Amino acid sequence: MEQIVTAIQDNLIIIQNLNGDYFQPDGGNTLENWNYLDGYFIKINSAENLEITGYYPEIKTIQLSAGWNLIPVLSSQEVPIADLFAGNINYVEIIKEAVGLNMYWPQKQIFTLQVFIPGKSYLVKANQEFSLSF
Repeated sequence: MEQIVTAIQDNLIIIQNLNGDYFQPDGGNTLENWNYLDGYFIKINSAENLEITGYYPEIKTIQLSAGWNLIPVLSSQEVPIADLFAGNINYVEIIKEAVGLNMYWPQKQIFTLQVFIPGKSYLVKANQEFSLSF
């Protein structure tokens, strides 16, 4: 994690996901490694760009569990929610921007979120386990 945040370390407050957090090198960090299959919240004290170099993974399948999941977008292009969740949409209770107000909430007929944008994370509440393939 230290290598990933070097460029933004002076302005970094915290990085979190549903499994732990990373404050600073001297903090009580529970996130040691970046996992491309996880989504993250990143809080900084001024505007920054965090560039992570590498290759798009060959494996682009995320296993979602029942309850809340924080997921990344494993695509270089926007992905319509209707296409991505086509075979699993009945397992979805709500999809929400991790940072933002837009959501996809079929039960309440709220569809202000229509596409996943690369570089962002999304909260997905599922009513059972399923796989999501980008």
